Amino acid sequence: MAGLVSSNTVAPGETGRLDVRIDPIGKKGKVTKTVAVYSDDAAEPKQILQVKADVRHGTRSASGLRMEKVLFSARCKSCHADAGRGQKGKTLYEAICAFCHGVRGEGVSTHPLREGTDAWARNWIAVGKPGTAMAGYSKKQGGPLEAAQIESLVDHIKSLSRRRD
Repeated sequence: MAGLVSSNTVAPGETGRLDVRIDPIGKKGKVTKTVAVYSDDAAEPKQILQVKADVRHGTRSASGLRMEKVLFSARCKSCHADAGRGQKGKTLYEAICAFCHGVRGEGVSTHPLREGTDAWARNWIAVGKPGTAMAGYSKKQGGPLEAAQIESLVDHIKSLSRRRD
């Protein structure tokens, strides 16, 4: 996702334009992206905007590559891999998962995440889900995550599921 601002400076009371583009490659269905807007406003230096779209086609990359090749490429890895380096749990989820799944797990299918039934989530995080934009995030798949980080994500997703019950 890229943004273009009409001006680098917007004085108090003035307006500006922020163009935001969502790259639909590798996405399908309802997509929510966040955009951080920073200013020198001492009271609120950072504003978070949400952009929502319904992508009808596009679960594969344009060249037909597996999503790991796209998400962990030089162009995309700063958001989908590097941001989570050394993180665990909620912080890791918000760094690399919330882009597609929402901060509160709106885009996470958590209905089977009851005690003892989380192996499917661990597997999807580690090796991905074929036919979807869900890439395999384990180091074995070429992703950035160690086994302990994957386990921390499963625990966090379970906590999101409990909050919605």
